[in-house]
Amino acid sequence: MSNDGGSAFPKYGDEILDAGSMQPSIRHFGGMSLRQWYAGMAASGFFANPYAGKNPVPSDEEVAQALFKFADAMIAEGKK
Repeated sequence: MSNDGGSAFPKYGDEILDAGSMQPSIRHFGGMSLRQWYAGMAASGFFANPYAGKNPVPSDEEVAQALFKFADAMIAEGKK
């Protein structure tokens, strides 16, 4: 996915002068993406009650795909 929702908890650094516009700008450094944050929050709920009647038990890959699909849907809904 190309849109990760931006940083959930950006760490701000120094104010710099943007070479293109010559305007001051604050650059941020890393932090967790919003997509990762949403997937992690969904994982908390999932692992509190992981199987909820599912048979057979989903694989780790299926769980991860579902969690990130949920995160992608949250980001898409937030853009509306």
